[in-house]
Amino acid sequence: MAKAFLRLPAGVTYPDPQRDIECEGSTVGEVLDAAMALLPRLKPRVFADDGTLWVGVFVNGLNVRHRQGLDTPVSDGDKIMVVPPISGG
Repeated sequence: MAKAFLRLPAGVTYPDPQRDIECEGSTVGEVLDAAMALLPRLKPRVFADDGTLWVGVFVNGLNVRHRQGLDTPVSDGDKIMVVPPISGG
């Protein structure tokens, strides 16, 4: 398993100020599962009701939706960033 660094936006972690989490996993999905084991309140802020990703997830700046989704492999030291959707008018 690889050790990756998960960066969460303040809106996802509120009220906890912890935004950086070191997690282990072989894939993005495993890293997110490890993060949710530490902070269970993250699940509804990361996943939609149907289990799909509600947020954008990037590994070293590359969107996992354009790679292998939650099955995207993770290597030691990878930086994973969670980005909430933004809309407006």
